[in-house]
Amino acid sequence: KLRFVIKNTSPDTKQVTIRLLLPEGWTADKTETSVYLCEPRYNSAADAVVTVTAGEEVKSVNKIFAIITTQNRPTAALAVIPIGQR
Repeated sequence: KLRFVIKNTSPDTKQVTIRLLLPEGWTADKTETSVYLCEPRYNSAADAVVTVTAGEEVKSVNKIFAIITTQNRPTAALAVIPIGQR
């Protein structure tokens, strides 16, 4: 399971979308999800949980990419999540 915790640093409320790019053959219960962020004065965070299942072929190091966007922002955040075998 992957848990994304996002805190609002903007003065306004925001709708944030998290989109996952998975290694070939991997699946997730959702590859895109959205969370609502309250105004920062409430000092709260929003979280989203995604369950990822590895495919038949697992390399020694795998990477999941999370692209985080919000409306009216020209840029996106990119989180690289390395996953290795034990």
